This record gives sequence, C-alpha cells and structure tokens, in this order.
Amino acid sequence: MHPHSMRIALLFEYSTINGGENSILAVVDEVQRADTEFVAILIQPGPLEQQLRDRDIPVHRIDEAADSRTKLTNDGLLSHIRDVIRHEKVDLIHANSMMMSRRLGQIASELPVPTAGHIRDIMNVSQATIRDLSLNQSLIAVSSAVREHWRTKGIPEQQIRTIYNGINFDQFEHEESSNRFRQRYHLPEDVFLVAVIGQICLRKGQDEAVEAFSRIGRRYPNVHFLLVGKRHSQKRETIDFDERLDQIVKEAGLSDRFHRLGFCDEIPQLLNEIDLLVHPARQEPLGRVLLEAAASGVPIVATRVGGTEEILTHNQSALLVDPGNVDQLTEALAQLYEDSELRIQLQSAAQQSVRERFDITLRAAETVQFWKDVLHHSREFN
Repeated sequence: MHPHSMRIALLFEYSTINGGENSILAVVDEVQRADTEFVAILIQPGPLEQQLRDRDIPVHRIDEAADSRTKLTNDGLLSHIRDVIRHEKVDLIHANSMMMSRRLGQIASELPVPTAGHIRDIMNVSQATIRDLSLNQSLIAVSSAVREHWRTKGIPEQQIRTIYNGINFDQFEHEESSNRFRQRYHLPEDVFLVAVIGQICLRKGQDEAVEAFSRIGRRYPNVHFLLVGKRHSQKRETIDFDERLDQIVKEAGLSDRFHRLGFCDEIPQLLNEIDLLVHPARQEPLGRVLLEAAASGVPIVATRVGGTEEILTHNQSALLVDPGNVDQLTEALAQLYEDSELRIQLQSAAQQSVRERFDITLRAAETVQFWKDVLHHSREFN
C-alpha cells in the first residue's frame, strides 16, 4: 500500500452487473492508482466478484447472507465491516446503492471511519429511510433530478452532492460492425434493428416499446426488435409483465421479428450494430445505456423522466416522449425510421454533448474529491 493512499471499501447490495455496478467500476478503472485504492464487500455471490478480482481488488464476502441480503442483521454487517476496516486499513466505507446506504447509515455511529453512499434511485420511501440515509456523512446523487427528489423528502441539502455517472469513450468508439448479432438471428444485414436494453421490470417500460413495435411492425416489414436484458425479480407481477411482452408480439403476428437476447456483456459491440435505441422507462435516475448509446452514435428515442433530460434534449439530441404514451412513442419510432437525416443529426448532437459532460475522467475526479472531502470533514469534526 502506498503510504499516502486513500483506501475506500465499496459496499455492494447486489453482485449482478447492471448500471450501478458498471458505473462504479468505471470510476475504479479510472482512478485506481497509488493514491486511491479499493476493497469490496459483497453480501451475495455473483459475476461482480470476478470483475472485482480481475482488477486485483480484495473481495470480502459475507457468506452467511449469501442466500438473501435481507437476512443480514445490522450486528452481522457491523461485525464484518469492522473486520474489513481492521484487516484492510480502510479509510472510508462507500455504499453503492440506496438500500445499502441506508443500512450503512444505521450502523455509521458505531464504525471507526466515515460512511458515504450512492443514491441511484427515484422512489418514495418512509421517513425512517430518510433518517437512516441522513446518518451517513455525505451522499452522491447521480443526477440533479435524483438530488432534488431526495432533498424534498428530507435529506439535508448540504449532505447530498450531484455527480453524474461517466463513461470511457474509448470503449464506445464507433467501429465497423461485425454483424455478429444479425448473424446470430440469421438476419439480412440491411434490416433496421431497434433495441431496448435494460433489466426487464415494470419501471423500465419495455411493454410500451413492444406495443409500439407491434404497431410500426405492420407498416415497416424491414424493422426487427431486439430485447436485451433479463428479469431478476421473482414477484408475480414482474413475471406476468415479462410474459406479456411475448404475448403482445404474438398477437401482432410479429414473433419472427422479435428477438430476446437476455443478459449481454457485449454492449459496446451491440451498440455498433443497432440502428435505434428505445428507452421507454417510467422512472429513470440517469440511464447509463443512454450515455453509452449516445457515445456510440446511436439515435435515441426516450421518455421524459428523471435525469434523462439532463442527458438529452428533445429534437436536438434525441426524440423525447411522455412516459406511458404509446402513441407518441410509436410516432417517434416511425419518424426516425423514415428520416435518415434526422437520425444523423440527433446522433451527432448527442455524441458531442455526452462527450463534453459525461467523460469518466472528469466524473471520476469529482468522485475522488467527494471522498477526500468526506475524509477531511470527518477529521476536522473529530
């Protein structure tokens, strides 16, 4: 360990790899060097563990909670984190989700180092949750929309800072497509490929995108639809939602042009192949896939929710529609299918805007400064 390094323990709620995990890994990749080092604490097994180990990050897993994060008591979490602090000489604990930030706040007063966390959600919660979150020394909101939501719920304004997610543009440089995904589904190279990318759940609104496809599919036989992502929830309503996606397409007679990819770990390559990204979310704190698509030069149709309008501007860098309005979504898809010049105009503007405001070098530096400020304030206070 470098004698002057800052050692951060990252506390994860999930060991899957979705937007929140990819966002913190991007920070790690950018700043892990002599003066910033990381340790990871996981409470579930999963693919994230190998991603961390591949980066030479020490991983500590709370095996007693491997079957369910809800079974981990505060005493168990406290004991484990104290062990990690002692063995790894950790300076600060940072939770990577709202729920783990709450759990961390509940035990913060009994830990020998300061605590902080990421809030990546816009949701209604109890006053007890607000109180627990506020027991951390400081919090990061991934967009101004997220910060404003939690501020109005009662988290003190000075305690929550907006730091956007960032991306490494080298990973999303537009290269000549290999057409591997078209070949996988035996598609002609000239089909128009529309994709929705994200965890399959109600708040992501995939049903409305599929409904819009079922409408334009009848008008444009060249359009194929790619559904990328998997369902994690075992709730009955989410299972029904997932099954309904296939039913909508089947009823429209378009099953042969509807392709489920499941979880994909080749998103940069996929973005090089698709012709249009649709992001129909009902709630979106700051869609990482929007940043990635814009960086890749993919035209976008998205809903006006959460932090999306902090990334994209209607009719300048994307077409934005009202959430839940399938008519608007259908019309936007049709408009971009028919107007290649508009697609080029929107993707070019989005790419330039995202490059200016969401570069990982800038955002990672802000995150490191946030941790330094937390440590400085903690030492002053003590």
